[in-house]
Amino acid sequence: MAAATACLLGRAAAAEPEEVDFAARARELVALRAQCERLESDLRDERDAQRSRDRGLAAQQEELRLLIRREQVRLRGAEQRAAQRQELLEDQAGRARLLAEPLGAAVEALRELVEGSLPFQRDGRLAELREIEQTLESGALGAEGAASRLWQFVEDELQLTLECALHQDVIGSEGERKLVRVVRLGMVGLFYREAEGSYGRALSEASLARFEKVEGGASIRALDKLFRAFERHVRQGPFELPLELPLELPPEPAPGPSEELTR
Repeated sequence: MAAATACLLGRAAAAEPEEVDFAARARELVALRAQCERLESDLRDERDAQRSRDRGLAAQQEELRLLIRREQVRLRGAEQRAAQRQELLEDQAGRARLLAEPLGAAVEALRELVEGSLPFQRDGRLAELREIEQTLESGALGAEGAASRLWQFVEDELQLTLECALHQDVIGSEGERKLVRVVRLGMVGLFYREAEGSYGRALSEASLARFEKVEGGASIRALDKLFRAFERHVRQGPFELPLELPLELPPEPAPGPSEELTR
């Protein structure tokens, strides 16, 4: 009887409902709500950041499109300039072919002129002509550039004929090269003085240059006076020079009808 009563009391106690802790549940809800708010805030921040990245990418994309358009415009301009340059080169090549023959003939004529002139710095003048000829053949400067250099050479040659000057030059005399003082009278006469004081003159025969010493007291005194005057920068005045002149004068032309009447 007592055992049965104890068993019934145990079953009654087990059947009673457990007591609920509402305070703990409320704290859990508050914590979950706070966590949801944090997550929602993080989500909003991430969405804003993503929108900002999207706007940045869109701006970069637009900038790249503008850059591509600008490069396309530049490319078209470069292609047009290249086509114009090609046309210009073809035109210059045509002019160069037209000018090549007359310029070559002019170089050859000038070479003969230099070889037949007084031997003043002849090697350098001929070397310059060879350089002009090489640039003409290679097309390095174009026909216009070669023509310009050739014209400058002609002007330099003309200047040589107009000036009288005192120089230092290297000549070949008596089988050796000598540094001498030179008085050049245009391209008509060239006289030199060696270091020991002897005088000489330059003669040009065809393409050969010849230097010979001047003998005779009168000729030496005349050249000494000439050199001393040029060293004092005196370029005017009477000078007696040992020049080679033709022995016979050309015949006078026959008188015309008007001259016969006046006689």
